[in-house]
Amino acid sequence: MEIWKQVAIDDLTRFKYLKESIISMEKEIKDIDAFVLSSGNGGDAVRVQGGGVSIEDKYNNYIVKRDKLLHQVRQNKADYESIKNAISKLNADEQKILEIAYIDRKSMYIDVICEKFNIEIAQAYRYVNSALKQYLRVRYGY
Repeated sequence: MEIWKQVAIDDLTRFKYLKESIISMEKEIKDIDAFVLSSGNGGDAVRVQGGGVSIEDKYNNYIVKRDKLLHQVRQNKADYESIKNAISKLNADEQKILEIAYIDRKSMYIDVICEKFNIEIAQAYRYVNSALKQYLRVRYGY
C-alpha cells in the first residue's frame, strides 16, 4: 500500500478514538490531582531501609505521569482538531464515503457505498480513493 494512503487511513481510523482517549486521559489527570491534594504534605515520611516507596517518590511518580498525560492530551487534541478540520472541508459525499469506509468502519463497506451511491464496486473503490486523496490534500497540503 502507498505510504500516503496508509497515512490517510491511519488518521481516519483513529479519529473517533482520539476523542475517547482525550476524555479518558483528562479524567486520569483529575484523579491524580485529587489524590495529590487529598494526600496532604507527606514530606515528613522517612523511608525505612528495605521498605516500600516513600511518599515523596510517589509524588514524583505522579508528577511525571501527569506531565506525560498532559503532553499526550495536547497532542491528541491537536491531531483531533486537524483531522476534524480537514474532514469538514470535504464535500458531503466525500465525508460520507470516508465515514463509512474508515471512521465508523462498516463491515462490507464497499457494498454499503455501492448501495448508498447506487454505483458498481469498481466505481466505489474509485470514490474511496478519490476521497482519500482529497482528504490528504486538505489535511497535509499535498
